[in-house]
Amino acid sequence: MIGVGSLQAELELLGAQFAGRGAIADDAIRAIRAAWGSVSLRHEGIHFRFPGLNVDPCGSQESLPVWVGGRSGRSLRRALSLADGWVPFGLVFPPEPPLDPVGAPAETEAIVRSYIAVGATGMNLRFRHRSRAHYCEQLEAMPRLLHEMDL
Repeated sequence: MIGVGSLQAELELLGAQFAGRGAIADDAIRAIRAAWGSVSLRHEGIHFRFPGLNVDPCGSQESLPVWVGGRSGRSLRRALSLADGWVPFGLVFPPEPPLDPVGAPAETEAIVRSYIAVGATGMNLRFRHRSRAHYCEQLEAMPRLLHEMDL
């Protein structure tokens, strides 16, 4: 997983420049992809260059899966254009309407399956409830429902 970082003070502590980090990361992803799984390496990027290196033995996989982490539109664009996946963090998209696995299990299943259909691998859950005890019932019902769904 690759992320460019969002805290300027952290990068400064490492002696890395904050400005331009996105362009450096983009070129690094291209360089990593060019270098992986081949004996003869060639990459002519803005920040990284290796014109005609040989590495033997080389990576055993033909390609290396690259995932981009982030919470910005730019990180999503980077993932779409240069990577195999996106790992968002700090983004909360609770299901609408709130889930009701006790009172409406079929509706809850349909909502969960709709998230899976668009590629979600995790969800922030929000339950319809009228009391703390009812919330706990909903919370206990959810894993049972997921188990019944073979998830």
